[in-house]
Amino acid sequence: MSDIKSWSTTAASNNSAAPDGFPEGMAPNGLNDSSRELMASVRTWYEDAEWRDFGDTPTRTGNTTFTVPGDQTGVYKVGRRVRCADSSTLYGVITASVYSTVTTVTLTLDSGNLSASLTGVSVGLNLSNDPIGLIPSGTVMLFYQATAPTGWTKNTTASLNDHALRVVTSAGWTGGTNGSVAFSTAFTSAYTTSSNGAHTHTGTTNGDGATGGVDAFGANPFASPTHTHTFTTASNGAHTHTTNLAVKYLNLILASKN
Repeated sequence: MSDIKSWSTTAASNNSAAPDGFPEGMAPNGLNDSSRELMASVRTWYEDAEWRDFGDTPTRTGNTTFTVPGDQTGVYKVGRRVRCADSSTLYGVITASVYSTVTTVTLTLDSGNLSASLTGVSVGLNLSNDPIGLIPSGTVMLFYQATAPTGWTKNTTASLNDHALRVVTSAGWTGGTNGSVAFSTAFTSAYTTSSNGAHTHTGTTNGDGATGGVDAFGANPFASPTHTHTFTTASNGAHTHTTNLAVKYLNLILASKN
C-alpha cells in the first residue's frame, strides 16, 4: 500500500501506476483502486498522527546514533521525540543533530540500543521547537524530579538552595534570594519559650472612689486612703510552651527552557 511518506508535495509527481498514484490517462478501474488506496493511507496516518515518518532511510552508526542523507537538521531537532523501527520498536529523544555530508543524529533511548535491523525513524510532534513558542526559551519552571527534562537546564545557583516559596504581586516581585534563614534551619526544630519564674505585680488603688454614707461625726467609715496591693507568684509558676516547626515538604528544582 502507498504511504503518505512516499507522496510528493509536487502534484504532477504523484503519477505512479495504480494503486500507488494517478498516472495520466489511467483506466477507470485504476482510478477506483487508487482512490481506495488514498483513503486507506489517510486513515493509517490518522491513527498514528503523533508520529511523522519523512521517508528517510537511516543507517545505524552506533548504539545511539544513526545517519540520514542530506541536511535534515530541521527535522531531527534536539529535544524531539523519536520512534525507531528496529528489531523491536525503540523510543528516545534527540540530543544532537549535526550535518556534514550526511545528518548524524544522536539519541538518548528510553531503553535498549539501535541495531543493524534499523529500517525507519519517525519523529514526534515538534513541540520542543515549535514556531509559535508554546514554551518560550528562557522560561523558568518548577519540576518535582532530581534532574531537568530534556530541553531544559537545571538552575544550580548555590544561593537559591534551601529556600521556601512566596507568592507576591507583580509590583513586589524581586529576583534572587530574600531573607536570611535557610528553610531547613527555620523549619526542622522544636522551639521552647519560658515564662518568668517568681515575680510580683503591684497595683495602686485610690481611696477617692470609696462610696457609702457618713456616721454621726460626718466621717465615711468605708473610705480608705490611697494604698497598694502586691501579688507575688511563686517560682513554680514558671512554665514553657513548645511549638514543633518541623513541617513536611517536597524537594523541587528550578529549570529554564533551552
